[in-house]
Amino acid sequence: MVQLDSVSLMPILTKNVKQIRDPNEDYLLAETTNPVKDNVAEAGARNERYKIFCVENAQLGNCTLYDLKEDPLEEYPLPKPTSCADYQNGKWTPAMQQWHFCRLQEVIAKDSFLSKPIPTAPAQAGRGGPTPGVQGGAPPGVRGGPGRGGRGQSSVPGVEQ
Repeated sequence: MVQLDSVSLMPILTKNVKQIRDPNEDYLLAETTNPVKDNVAEAGARNERYKIFCVENAQLGNCTLYDLKEDPLEEYPLPKPTSCADYQNGKWTPAMQQWHFCRLQEVIAKDSFLSKPIPTAPAQAGRGGPTPGVQGGAPPGVRGGPGRGGRGQSSVPGVEQ
């Protein structure tokens, strides 16, 4: 059986409850690979006020913290703690910004795909290899093309390449 990590919205819909998530402990997690940046793995976790964004892994140097109430456009990263030891041993509380960094970093390190080795993506058609049914990379019906000297010729009347 798969353990569910969702929260029902029925109390909000039927009982006029304002909040069902713990503003500090509960979180939303997002993960992606960024095709614009060579499929780099990225993960973000947020609670009610803070968001952490990590690239490639959840190490301190690869994560950035934002205050979503004061900086909703995420333009000004907050300072990071030098260590999360005081979070882990219970010296920090949710009243401290550093606590949120370490809490959300812990979420990404344990619950996101950054906690596991990222598999490489399979090669896509048109990237780094021949496309089936196309000779020399030129579309069907087109002779010549870039790097062959001169202008390409098309089999479509009136169309030059």
